[in-house]
Amino acid sequence: MKFKPSDEFLKFVAKEFKWVGDSQGSIYGIHERQSHLADYLGCGTFFQVNNDTLMLTAMHVGREAGKYHHAMHSLGDKKSIPFRDGWLGDRIEEADLAIWGCFSDMITDSSVKPIALDFYEGTSLETKGEIFYCDGVPGVDTTLLPAMRAIQTVVNPIMSYGLEVSKPFDPDIHFAITYPRDVDPRGMSGSAVWNTNLHKVSSPEEWTKQGVSFAGVVQRWIPEQKCLIVTRV
Repeated sequence: MKFKPSDEFLKFVAKEFKWVGDSQGSIYGIHERQSHLADYLGCGTFFQVNNDTLMLTAMHVGREAGKYHHAMHSLGDKKSIPFRDGWLGDRIEEADLAIWGCFSDMITDSSVKPIALDFYEGTSLETKGEIFYCDGVPGVDTTLLPAMRAIQTVVNPIMSYGLEVSKPFDPDIHFAITYPRDVDPRGMSGSAVWNTNLHKVSSPEEWTKQGVSFAGVVQRWIPEQKCLIVTRV
């Protein structure tokens, strides 16, 4: 890193990530019996591919959703709708990635703003010591309100340093970020992780939010090491 950012500057950077929430969504498993509304399963990020909209998430979230009557994703304004079709997982099991098809016309008419597929360009493959941002939803901060047929969620934004991974994780597939919060992060699987790319600038004046890049997807929490394991983009 060319300069050491102050705490105040890092707070400023975190505020510049407010737009991230418009590209992210939550995933729910819907029970067949209407008496039990749903279970919160994890997070995902909406991507635009030509005229199609997909949600990128963790494969184990998709597998968990398969245990339910059907799966739905949030649509902004506290609404939820079904996925267009089933999820498709990465052939590399360790990557723990999956995509889901969404109804693009409903995405267009909502407050969701999918990310262009080429947003990953410029991501550094060297992650140790770099500063990342993640804005996921923990299960402990999710409240089901069956009487109102509603679900309330609370995001868990974190600014973290990148770490090297050790076995059984593969550094070509994974990296880790510190998890400094005392909030149980289970349920943040599938959350997008963003590289601030602060390591590329020499002063605060050089940094802009247009310089951030999509870095990866959260796949699990290692509480003993106080870190989250991330699949590289």
